[in-house]
Amino acid sequence: MRETMPIKLLVALCFIMFSSFCLSIGLMSPGVAKGPMRSTPQIKDMSGRDIGVTVPAQRVAILAPVLSAYAAIDEGLGHVNSVARVIQKAESRGVFGHIFPQLASLPIAGLIGTIPDPELTLLLRPDALVAWRGQSETLRKIGYPGLVELENSSLQNLVDVWAFLGKLAGHQTESTRLWQSAETRQRDLQKALPLNEKTAKVLPMGQMAGGWFIGGKNYYLNVLLEQVNAVNPAGDLLFYGATNPEEILRLDPDFIVMPAFTDEAAPKRLYDDPLWQALPSVRQRRVYLMPVNLIFNVPVDETLLLTWLAEVLHPSLPPMTRAAYREIYAQVYHYDLSDEEIDDALFLKENAGSAGYDRFARSQYGNSTDPDHAAPDRH
Repeated sequence: MRETMPIKLLVALCFIMFSSFCLSIGLMSPGVAKGPMRSTPQIKDMSGRDIGVTVPAQRVAILAPVLSAYAAIDEGLGHVNSVARVIQKAESRGVFGHIFPQLASLPIAGLIGTIPDPELTLLLRPDALVAWRGQSETLRKIGYPGLVELENSSLQNLVDVWAFLGKLAGHQTESTRLWQSAETRQRDLQKALPLNEKTAKVLPMGQMAGGWFIGGKNYYLNVLLEQVNAVNPAGDLLFYGATNPEEILRLDPDFIVMPAFTDEAAPKRLYDDPLWQALPSVRQRRVYLMPVNLIFNVPVDETLLLTWLAEVLHPSLPPMTRAAYREIYAQVYHYDLSDEEIDDALFLKENAGSAGYDRFARSQYGNSTDPDHAAPDRH
C-alpha cells in the first residue's frame, strides 16, 4: 500500500495540471500560429496581373531576352533554372557567354522563339517564368501561378523592365544602384564629347541571308547615335530591313557600323568587293563590327557600346573603352576581364583593317592589366 500512494498522487496532480492548461487555452483570445517568416509580397507583372511568386524567386525561367540583365541584378545565374533556346544561343555570344559557361547547359523551357513550351514548363516547374506579354497565352489559360509577363512598347519600358527584374530577384537596391551608375557614366561621356564637330552620318548595316539590311526609323541604335552626336541617314525610312547596294550608295554614310550577329568577316568583305568602292566610307575603311549589345542590359551593354561609338566617331577622345569594359564587368558581374577577353569583345581581329582601330589595342593603355596604367577614370 505504501508504494501505490505516490503513484495515485502523481496521477491526480497531472490531471489537475492538464485541466488548468486546457482552461487557460480556452480563455485565450483566438489567433494564428506564427510559422517561419517568408517573403511573399503580392506583386504585379507588367501586364498588371497579380502573380503568385515568392520574392526573391529561386527558380526562374527566362524566355524574354533579359537573361544578362537578370544575371547582373541577381549576381549570376544561380537562380536561373531554364531558358528559351533562342535566348541561350543569342546570349552565349560574346563575353557574357564566356564568363557564364553554364548557360550552354541550362535546361530549355521554350523551343520556338521566345514562346514558352507548356509541357517543358510543367516538367521544370520554375517559381517564375519571365516571358513577353502576348506570347504566353497557353500558360495564362491554364493559370500557371509563376507566369511573369513583360511589356516592350517604348524606351521607358527599358527602365520598367530593369526595375521589375530587381523586384523579382529581391535586389531592388542593387538594381537601382547599377542603373544610376550607368546614367552617371553616360552623362559624363556626353560631357566629354568634342564640341562643334560635324554630325557624322552613321548607317547601321549588316549582312543577313545573303543580302543586306539597314536600320531605319525605329532602329534601336538611332537613340544611341544621337547621344554621341551622330545620326542615322536612314532614320526617316519607315521600315528597316532588306535593301540593295544602290540604296546604301544613295544614303552615302560617313561610317558603317555592323551588329555582331552579322557575318564577322563583313568589314573585310566590303573592302575587298569592287562594287562597294564607290562608297567613300568603304574607300576610307570606316566600316566597323560593333561589340555584342543586348538591348535590355543597359548598365552593361548600352553603356559600353556608347563608349565604343564615341571613340570610333570622335578620334580626339582619349582611349577609354578597354578600361570601361574592365571596370563595368568588375562592378556588375564581379569578374576581372583579361586582355584577351577584351580583344575578343571589341572584335580586334575582325576590325583590324578599319581606320583608326589600333586605338583599341591594349598597347594604347600601356600594360592594361595593371590598373595604374589603365585609361583615366572619367567618372
